[in-house]
Amino acid sequence: MIIKNATLNDLPLIMRTEKQAFIPQLQEKEETFLQRINAARGTFLLFYTDFDEYMGYLSAEFIPAVPVCMEQISFNHLPEKDCKSDIIYISSFALDKKFRGNGNGKMAFSMAINHLENLPGTKRIVLLVNEIWNGAKWIYEKAGFREINSFEDCFPPEHSLQKTAGILMEKKLYN
Repeated sequence: MIIKNATLNDLPLIMRTEKQAFIPQLQEKEETFLQRINAARGTFLLFYTDFDEYMGYLSAEFIPAVPVCMEQISFNHLPEKDCKSDIIYISSFALDKKFRGNGNGKMAFSMAINHLENLPGTKRIVLLVNEIWNGAKWIYEKAGFREINSFEDCFPPEHSLQKTAGILMEKKLYN
């Protein structure tokens, strides 16, 4: 597996994966991804097979502080311009449906985290995951993330009639 930095030319691939991976209420807009790619400092990554076939993406950005309440987290948020921080927030991670299963998600996420950990000055990486996404939570825990907070009624209903909680997870780096 190969990791590359996303470019504006990659938007069609990213949007295709976004539509496959998330229900409409959670799908990020093309404009959001466009601004995240422009603001990325090595934090918007694409995954490719060794044969240069696109597999998926991880969108992240530097944030000023770890969110402590739901009001500080929003879907389709735009990155903060020129944020001088040591905290990276992973806003989205998805694989093309063709590559799900067989350990690809775990391998891609692990490679991305290794890349993010090696960005100069990075001290913490945080993410928000739906409480019902057990496969994703397992991948994040295997990469060293631990739950630090929970926000009730964070995610719109997917397979039930009720909203579900968002779990805020963090990995502290000891460089």
